[in-house]
Amino acid sequence: MNKTYLIMLFLVAAFLGTITTSAYAESESESLVRLAMQARDHIKFELSNTESVSDEIKKLYDQGSAEIDALTDAVKEENIEAARTHFLAAMKIFKEIGQQINQARQVAEVALAQDTDTQYGVKPVIDRMERYVDRLKEIAKKSSVEIDFQTLDELITTARNHYNKGDLESAEKTISVLESLTLDVYNTLKNDADQKKTIRAKDFAEKQVQRVDALIVQAKDLGLSENITKNLEQSKLQLIKAANSSQIVKQTKIIITLKNQFDESKTSRIDAIINNLEAKLDKLSTSKRVDATKLDKAKIMFDELKTLISKGDLENALRLFNTLNSLVSDIENPVKTENDKANSLRSESLSESKAERIKLKIQQLEDELHKLEAKADKNAAAKRWIKNSLSLLDQAESQAEKSLKDALNKISEVERTLKILYRMLQ
Repeated sequence: MNKTYLIMLFLVAAFLGTITTSAYAESESESLVRLAMQARDHIKFELSNTESVSDEIKKLYDQGSAEIDALTDAVKEENIEAARTHFLAAMKIFKEIGQQINQARQVAEVALAQDTDTQYGVKPVIDRMERYVDRLKEIAKKSSVEIDFQTLDELITTARNHYNKGDLESAEKTISVLESLTLDVYNTLKNDADQKKTIRAKDFAEKQVQRVDALIVQAKDLGLSENITKNLEQSKLQLIKAANSSQIVKQTKIIITLKNQFDESKTSRIDAIINNLEAKLDKLSTSKRVDATKLDKAKIMFDELKTLISKGDLENALRLFNTLNSLVSDIENPVKTENDKANSLRSESLSESKAERIKLKIQQLEDELHKLEAKADKNAAAKRWIKNSLSLLDQAESQAEKSLKDALNKISEVERTLKILYRMLQ
């Protein structure tokens, strides 16, 4: 009986319980996947050593591989009944392939037996095995896998020597050993390739997670739809959970779709921001009661904002937008802004010195920022604003004794930032 056909029977017997050694070491579902993949590997090896493979066999091989994929999915879903069904379907297909290979070889053997030169069938096998070993050497070299091919080379030489001496029986036995060892080398290279593929897939997934994180931060900074942010966060979670390359590819395709939606919303939002700011600046330009110096500064910042957006530097554009937005608010409400500053300081004890009142104000602002910090746990943009504000307050405290004006300017900047943070985290 042909070796390929025997392998099929051996694997089926292992599943049915005739051979149960592996059952003690792994679960039934794991055994199903392992046995099915072994069967596919053996068939693939036999096909690689077959001179001509029919389209029918190729189609059957693809069907068997599809059943293994379905088997793997069923195991992941812990659907053991479906897993058994797909396993048996795969084994039936591979058994059919083995029988067809066996029949084809029997026909070839009969044809060779009728040939006057019976040695004709041995030499092509040796040549084919040598070419296959050479391909394995190339793969091992390209993959940087250390494999000693000396034994395989020696077996090829031994088989040729037997053939040249006319000892066909010894040549065939040597070829049989050669095929077995070659299959071991093939499996070693395949396992290495699978491991590297998994590593590459995980590296790719980590980079995708970083990109999604950046999109989530931008979506929150721009105030985009909560659905966009929620969908991005869910896709990120699924990507982190992905266990293999196929799952990673699936999630990546979903993320690409979400990014396209994000880009459309982002473009609309940025256009709205620019148009709104431009309208405000145009309106302020017609008023005679605005601070001209501040207005000129705002116009310069607005031009810088448009330049950053045109370059795609959204992170710096958002930072500049928040500063510009606060400046425009000051220009629009100069009296109210000054009154707010005065009222915030008058609430302190009149008997205290200005420096002491400033320090108390700094402490109040720090307390507010620390309270907001707890709410900003998942908002990277807000956390950056809070960190920058706390740094400004540290500077203001050190300047309170030396330069009250500088300290007050920093306090005012922090108060403006607080307004933004309250809107952002409400």
